[in-house]
Amino acid sequence: MVFSRYLGSNLNDHSSGFTLIELIITVAIIAIIASITLSQGAKWIDSIRLEQGARELVATLRLLQNRAIVEEKSFYIRFVLVDNQWGCLIKQTDSNGLFEPGQTYQPFPPGIKLEYFSTYPQELYLYPTGAPSRGATIRLANIKGQTITLTIVPATGRIQVK
Repeated sequence: MVFSRYLGSNLNDHSSGFTLIELIITVAIIAIIASITLSQGAKWIDSIRLEQGARELVATLRLLQNRAIVEEKSFYIRFVLVDNQWGCLIKQTDSNGLFEPGQTYQPFPPGIKLEYFSTYPQELYLYPTGAPSRGATIRLANIKGQTITLTIVPATGRIQVK
């Protein structure tokens, strides 16, 4: 005769399996672990978006510096808030220094804002030499209050990320 975990009963008399309480406890433990994991993941997503916004802004500024040198034109960059989302408004000048028709708006990733710009108005020119009109310090922030600071050196136009 084969005995199960219950004393005095064999497999034919009592069905084997999990009780309802065992299943509820297992599901509760899985739910607790999942909620902890998801809350940590949300923090990572916010910091990843901030880093992405900083990388995109640096890439845009460097691209505009290269275009200014190659095309021998100036670029105007203004940081604006459109529909509760920060971004860059970019205009190009012609050979006479006048704005060409059309402009480009490049938004920051969702949840990223311009927290600080060292000068007012929040704008920057890139001359045909690739050098900026002035040095600037730009601080981007996310919803959680984390920040990344970009510094543009006035003489060379070098962009440093901190």
